Amino acid sequence: IFRKRYPQDAGLPHILLSQGLLLRELGAPQAALGKFHSVLSATLNLNLDEFDYYRKLVLVAQGQIAETLYAQGKLDEAAEKYTVLLRDDSKHLNRPRIRYQLIQCLEGQGRHADLVAHARIFLGTDLAGDEDPHATALVPHVRYLLATALKQLGRTGEALAEVKALLEAAAGHDSPA
Repeated sequence: IFRKRYPQDAGLPHILLSQGLLLRELGAPQAALGKFHSVLSATLNLNLDEFDYYRKLVLVAQGQIAETLYAQGKLDEAAEKYTVLLRDDSKHLNRPRIRYQLIQCLEGQGRHADLVAHARIFLGTDLAGDEDPHATALVPHVRYLLATALKQLGRTGEALAEVKALLEAAAGHDSPA
């Protein structure tokens, strides 16, 4: 109703995003996907000065589309959406989190070689200078998935090196007790 009454309202994309999140939480993923896609189209129709704000909303909506597809088990589609997001050079993009989600999709698809490539980028480039504790908390799981993928590819030496790095990092966080 709001969209029909106020199609040019500056708050419309945010309202649509909120509706999408609510619909997904209520167990209506298809309706949620529709709302997330509506965010994308609504921002195209607005003639506003706050480009950065709407660009950020679009990136969030694109991430929510990928996350919804992942939750539905549509790993191919989700991986494609995450890959498209990673091509964007926006400063608003949470690159480590998106790459982590992509790595999980690749693991679920058994795409070990691609997983290795993205895990290396995650551990190197994505985390370089990133002091986000949430991104840092993902490192052990990424190292585990990387070690598992390397083992599946027959690269045992590299897999053992990742397990060693994982154990050394864990040992550094353990208390003497």
